[in-house]
Amino acid sequence: ANVPEENELQFATRVIQEGKTDELAVLQSYHDAYHRITEEMKTMTVPKTIVAAHVDMANSFWRLSIIADTMSNFENDPVAGIAAFNAYLIEAQRSVEPLKAVIKEIKRYNLTFSDEEGGAVFNKYISIL
Repeated sequence: ANVPEENELQFATRVIQEGKTDELAVLQSYHDAYHRITEEMKTMTVPKTIVAAHVDMANSFWRLSIIADTMSNFENDPVAGIAAFNAYLIEAQRSVEPLKAVIKEIKRYNLTFSDEEGGAVFNKYISIL
């Protein structure tokens, strides 16, 4: 999916400040990406030690897909869009805990992932969590 470089909140804040709320429709691409990730996570095999964190992460991506979808429709429903911004802040904060649990297990077992492997997405978090 074609996803902008900014996260949802950065992008939304910028376009609202610029008075270009019609551009929030681009956030549909975030919805599509989060939805795709959620679907992929449903079929992944994961070690038993991180099943709970994996499920929490999948649920978080699912919630973020709904939030991004709602934010993308800001022009038609600004009240729901504002509520979605608040929900995004809560979900972003909540999503850190399962990520930390996965990173802890990766470090515990000294796992490494090549850029071609699905686990590569965690490489950038290993040094910061």
